[in-house]
Amino acid sequence: MNNTDIITLDKKELIFAKDEAGKFVITGSAEAYIEKLLAAQQLVEDLIEQAKLVIGVEMTKENLIKIQGGRLSILKRFYGERYEVLDRDFALGQGLANEEIKIKVDSKAVEEWIKKHEGQIPEGIKLRDRVKKVSISMKKGEENGEQPEKTLPA
Repeated sequence: MNNTDIITLDKKELIFAKDEAGKFVITGSAEAYIEKLLAAQQLVEDLIEQAKLVIGVEMTKENLIKIQGGRLSILKRFYGERYEVLDRDFALGQGLANEEIKIKVDSKAVEEWIKKHEGQIPEGIKLRDRVKKVSISMKKGEENGEQPEKTLPA
């Protein structure tokens, strides 16, 4: 194992990066630390997925569906619907399935309506309360050591 295989996270650096992130312009050292955290997060997520695959193979070999550890519970189960409808009319007629209709708002059409009708939202449509969240991601090419372009606020 060499130094590139070791990830170290310094709590002081993490707090510094968090504090710096609250400023309008983030410092280079805080940005570098956040990049390090994102890389560590991706590595951990990848390793967890790889561990799940290995554990799943071993569970299949041993014919296990659950492993109960001291602090972990590992369960091998199916996801998604168990059955699929092949004959809609038969399944509905026999009460074996339910028909659901989903209506999705066409945001572009609503925006056009609002422009044409003096800013009024159409009847039967409501502006939803949404929460804006912060996302942090690496720009394409950044992971290869390319220098980011500097963008100044408008």
